[in-house]
Amino acid sequence: MENEETQKPSVRKDPFSRMMFSPRETQQQETIEPPIPESTIDYMQLMESVDTLMTVYDDLKPSLKKLSPVLITLLTKISGEKK
Repeated sequence: MENEETQKPSVRKDPFSRMMFSPRETQQQETIEPPIPESTIDYMQLMESVDTLMTVYDDLKPSLKKLSPVLITLLTKISGEKK
């Protein structure tokens, strides 16, 4: 009788086997796909935002050119101290 119980592969009594090899579900679950939302992109607003960003970048460009050597020096000093 003991051999019959150990030969059954579907019966897993120890907790580890139940956790790692849980029994497969016999019922198939239906997958419900969410509806695809319609495209609601306002392209005019998007282009205005891009234009605003480019204008701000053009205004900050001279300042960034002046700050870049200072930032590079600061970063090299910080990275040199960590070594």
